[in-house]
Amino acid sequence: MSELAKLFDETVAATDLSEKQKAVLKASLQLFAAKGFDNTSTADIAAAAHVSEGTVYKHFKTKDQLLAAVMRPFVRQVVPRVAGDFIARIQGQAAPDFATFLHYVIKDRLEFAQENRAEAKIFLGELMHDQAMLNMLLKDFQQVAQGPLTAIFQHYQATGEVVDWPVGELFRTFLGVMAGHAVPLILMPTNKFDLERAADEATAVLVQGLRPA
Repeated sequence: MSELAKLFDETVAATDLSEKQKAVLKASLQLFAAKGFDNTSTADIAAAAHVSEGTVYKHFKTKDQLLAAVMRPFVRQVVPRVAGDFIARIQGQAAPDFATFLHYVIKDRLEFAQENRAEAKIFLGELMHDQAMLNMLLKDFQQVAQGPLTAIFQHYQATGEVVDWPVGELFRTFLGVMAGHAVPLILMPTNKFDLERAADEATAVLVQGLRPA
């Protein structure tokens, strides 16, 4: 089971939902990840959750409502937790320079995306069609990340390796480049994606783009 799936299961288990509702949500994520949303029927979900199809419809009137119920814990709990855990970890990393720091972060997150590709693909597909959900996620992520990342960016600004832009602008630039390399990894067959090359390219783009004039 991937890390995202484990965190999703833990998050759902901690809710006040009935055991049948929890089973339906967990089964839905597993099947959406394995077969895709369009190829998963409510009958498939009911069988995997060991409930009747009528029970699925009792709590979730449509498959779209079920998908929305799966996405809510991702946006509000799972992704912020993943981000917070990673940021806490990189705060303790002593990188000798900005390029080394960037490469570590980018490669680590690309490896995470690769290891959690099936779940991330569902999540990405919904974000691409739901601007409100994307805005909510970015807001929550910024609240988790901006404080610790401010200190990191300011450190490299002080060493003269990073341009003297507001941290929010640096953060958005980093996310843009990171997303540009993570999205193809999530959507493309993994045997056609060169992760090491992508990490090198993203690092080079950011080092060059954020270097003081």
